[in-house]
Amino acid sequence: MIKLVIFDAEHVLYSAEEQMKYFSMKLTEFVKKNSKTDPQELGSIWKEFGEAVMVGKITMLQAHKEYISRIGIRPELIGEYEAFDRESFNYARLMEKDEGKYLKDLKMKGYRLAVLSDSGHPASIRELIMGIIGLGGIFDRAFVSCEIGHKKPDREAYETVMNAFNVGPAETVFVGHDLDELEGAMALGMHVISYNGDKLGHQASDFRRINEIIYSLDK
Repeated sequence: MIKLVIFDAEHVLYSAEEQMKYFSMKLTEFVKKNSKTDPQELGSIWKEFGEAVMVGKITMLQAHKEYISRIGIRPELIGEYEAFDRESFNYARLMEKDEGKYLKDLKMKGYRLAVLSDSGHPASIRELIMGIIGLGGIFDRAFVSCEIGHKKPDREAYETVMNAFNVGPAETVFVGHDLDELEGAMALGMHVISYNGDKLGHQASDFRRINEIIYSLDK
């Protein structure tokens, strides 16, 4: 019997493409105005902090402070940086216009729904984005790597979510798109659904199909 459905966030519940375009544009403007750093170097410099913040070794605010210092921007401008980072969340977009309907159908049928995301932002930010894109109040809980200390496909990432709901792998479905994350879930004995992603487990090109697969697993 399926009791819990875990969804990856980006590329499954929403697209961050426009969000990242907006953030990159604002970051480039910010750097050109306040620093001599070549904008082409910004990505490689962020990598110095990205992994640490993803697993909670430093907070996102600490990472941002170190980052702007590293690219030669005065520390008192951290507020401006944080502002356009937060503003970028408004550019997240649903993967499908009707996905909320299918997620609500799952919830009405008694399935617990969770989000498991690799992110340096706290779970409250994932919940904020869910609200922005129209999925607020649907998920029982969001889990992020920076708070649980593990990224997918680490087994501890999936186990943290299952333990929180007191369910086992055979009672859990993971919906993702990356091969390594799908493999990580499958290795634990979870049911996996690949949503427009790598070919592993059940295949779904839309949320209607995701629901059909979940219902079939319960027969």
